[in-house]
Amino acid sequence: MIILKESMQKSKAIFLDRDGVINQEKGYIKSWERFKLLPRVVEAIQLINQSEYVAIVISNQSGIAKGLYSFDDVIQIHQQLNEHLLPFQARIDAFCFCPHHPEGINEYALVCSCRKPKNGLILQAAKDWNIDLASSFFIGDSERDMIAGKNSGCTTYAVQTGHDFDPKNISSDFIAKDLFEAVQKILNLS
Repeated sequence: MIILKESMQKSKAIFLDRDGVINQEKGYIKSWERFKLLPRVVEAIQLINQSEYVAIVISNQSGIAKGLYSFDDVIQIHQQLNEHLLPFQARIDAFCFCPHHPEGINEYALVCSCRKPKNGLILQAAKDWNIDLASSFFIGDSERDMIAGKNSGCTTYAVQTGHDFDPKNISSDFIAKDLFEAVQKILNLS
């Protein structure tokens, strides 16, 4: 688990899954060149940054355990994402990711408490950032995201931008077309 702080603490958060919410879900992404932002993501992050919420990414990165890319590769992608957002006065406040997978091939091959649908990353971020989870939201594109968010006490939004999204198989509190629409609804801007 890694947490990169880049701004002041706030008491509420909008937690974001990464692949399928912020960027196109295209298998294991090991470089910035393969990281393609979804439409209106920059605008959505700008709205979060202008609000009373912090923007925190909560992501499973099992490719580390499977030996497909390294911890440093993931950190590099996250740094480059924030560099890309900087000219737009936007940023992700923290990146939290789980490198584990029980079927991995290295020291990260284990069952953990941080791999979604478990909520260890959310609970750790809440502790580190002094976040009131009951006043926070989790935006994801899968059932495991919804489970992690709900088990943490967050209100959940499922976005339809994930590659396997099916509203019949997801137990979110709300559904939105994309990250921008979810953020607008959370901030009552729509």
